[in-house]
Amino acid sequence: DSCDRGIWLLSDENMIKSLNASSIHRICSSQVITSLSTAIKELVENSLDASATKIEITLKQCGKESIAVSDNGVGIDPKDFALIAKKHATSKISQFTDLESLTSYGFRGEALSSLCGLSAAPLIVTTKRESSADAFGHELCYDNDGELVAHKKIAFSKAHGTMVVIKRLFHALPVRHKDFCKNIKREYTHLLSVLQSYAIMRTDAAFTVRNDGRIVLRTGNGSSAGNNVAVMDGMRQNICHVFGYKLMEKLVAIDGEKITLSKDSNDDGDGEGDDGGDVDTSL
Repeated sequence: DSCDRGIWLLSDENMIKSLNASSIHRICSSQVITSLSTAIKELVENSLDASATKIEITLKQCGKESIAVSDNGVGIDPKDFALIAKKHATSKISQFTDLESLTSYGFRGEALSSLCGLSAAPLIVTTKRESSADAFGHELCYDNDGELVAHKKIAFSKAHGTMVVIKRLFHALPVRHKDFCKNIKREYTHLLSVLQSYAIMRTDAAFTVRNDGRIVLRTGNGSSAGNNVAVMDGMRQNICHVFGYKLMEKLVAIDGEKITLSKDSNDDGDGEGDDGGDVDTSL
């Protein structure tokens, strides 16, 4: 009778309700970190934003078991330890209009928070600030909610920098984790393609990638920065490191030039004219 009158009665199970914070975090995190390559890309970009000139990516079982990304960047300020894995906590912007002058890769403050939510706890960060007079570094442990649950001082082999260690990516999402493990070779292949792009493009940073102890990618010393000639020479060197000298010998350099195309307003012959204009294309 209720249905005849167009009235639908919902049981308590079907009523609209707010999700709990943990479920929201896991769902949103899976939309930020969608693959092995996006997980490591986020960490590599964090390193580049921290002015790192040396970045090392260490994988176990192609990234299925663990991922470690270390750099020699400026390190993390101790006052930020409690916030770095919190959602939308960032040093890149303070308000929306800052996006107009943004110069960094990341700005949303979602990467570490999402990685905490998707991997097996704890996510471990070791760091030492460049400006620190302390001889020791810091080891920080974060739970799945991005809460700092442990902190201790440790011996730090570098003058400064940061390392992030992730274990069993997508562990918190059983179905996604099963698919990830099943297709790990494909994920790994795509990851190498992404890292090759960064390794060629960023002549100011040296990349080293290891899988199960074996070096699978390595570029130069990360010193090619400044003028265009130095950058281009650095890119050529990186191409040689990534793809080999034989391929480099077959590549042809193309000098950029500007071509201006003009359209005559009377070309169509209809006598009405056309709002023609110059079109600039860069090669």
